[in-house]
Amino acid sequence: GPPPAPVDVGFATLELRAREAFPGHEVYMVAKALPWEPDGVLKMFEFLTSVLESSEAREGFILTYDFRSTICPHGDVITDLVSWTLEPNRRARWQAQCIGWRVVVPSVMYYSFKILLSSVFFLYPPSCAVYLVTDSAQALDETTVCYQPSEAIMAAPILRSPVHDRTEEGPADAQGHVGEAKESKSVEPLPPVTNLGFAELHQGPGYFKILGRDQDITDEGIKSMLGVMDRFTASANARPGFSITYDLRGLRNPSMQMVLAVAEWGTDPQRKETWETLNQACKVVVNPGFRFSACKGVLTTFFFVCPPIVRTFLLTDPDESEENACIFEPPVAPPADASQPR
Repeated sequence: GPPPAPVDVGFATLELRAREAFPGHEVYMVAKALPWEPDGVLKMFEFLTSVLESSEAREGFILTYDFRSTICPHGDVITDLVSWTLEPNRRARWQAQCIGWRVVVPSVMYYSFKILLSSVFFLYPPSCAVYLVTDSAQALDETTVCYQPSEAIMAAPILRSPVHDRTEEGPADAQGHVGEAKESKSVEPLPPVTNLGFAELHQGPGYFKILGRDQDITDEGIKSMLGVMDRFTASANARPGFSITYDLRGLRNPSMQMVLAVAEWGTDPQRKETWETLNQACKVVVNPGFRFSACKGVLTTFFFVCPPIVRTFLLTDPDESEENACIFEPPVAPPADASQPR
């Protein structure tokens, strides 16, 4: 749908803005010296619903709440906002599109807001990283983050992707067409490189690499990518075992959409068994700074609900030492001969 028009809800103004940096858009809220009131909250929710449905915010946005023009803390508004985003009918969509929150406060109120946010988030934890800054131009990275999603709030429905809910269907083919879950058929050998526009898929003996490119991600492109991956895992190149690398640094609109789509696609029981047997390592490569921090938050959220099947490394360079990586471990299976506690 079209982007929503700016709106004044009484206690704040809201506007969807374009940004030059990642992510490409932000919801910018400016707090006003007026109290919480229910009609204003409903208007705020209507605006945010329009944002989620707009094409501009599809590839992700950041939510900025600017308190520099008032001393009103708006604790009730923040609580209502977090609760609204966690409702079952919109939680998955909000997680997929909202990259993070930025709270901008006067420097003299920094520590007061830090205490306030800690109290609110203890009871109503948001599903993405929250950054507390005193300047809207301040970098959003590990030094400004005041909250990261944790396991305490992740008992929620699995994050949905465009390829979810295929209970009676088989894997997609190289063109993204879904067939019945029948015995596999012989297919033509895969080329070393498949160009999907938003990504190049490189494959060979023991490896599969997804290199992001300067084009928009599409649902059809994701389906085609998954079809190629199905063919790869059935090929001789994957038979001895393989590693997979997602290099997202070159994407026009850096997004975790493709990583999450593949992770959830891999939960199909038959496919999961194949990947558990053959996949030996996984790397996700993103640019440093805010993108790294945002991706870390998204993966933390997803992997709590849908654990990785193999050790997964979040890096800023594919050749970076794994000692410097953020590592997501697969669950540890109990020993086969485990006995009752003594």
